[in-house]
Amino acid sequence: MNHQRLFRHLHQAIQRIQNNTYNEEEPYSLKKVLMEEYPVCYNLSWKLIKIMQHSLQTTIPDSEAVYLTLHMQRLSRTK
Repeated sequence: MNHQRLFRHLHQAIQRIQNNTYNEEEPYSLKKVLMEEYPVCYNLSWKLIKIMQHSLQTTIPDSEAVYLTLHMQRLSRTK
């Protein structure tokens, strides 16, 4: 189920970016907590963002890293 959520989020994020309908507002307080509590997942999320930016040839809002980190952390707990 958690894998499916991650893939769905990635698919929807790509659609938002391609359609230019994403929300650029970043939850800064949550970002700070995630960076401190889950640095591995946060860094992995940024690696995915960089791959997406390269593939889509566009910038991706920082807020996507926050949401991807949450999905990554959820996956890391299921092992």
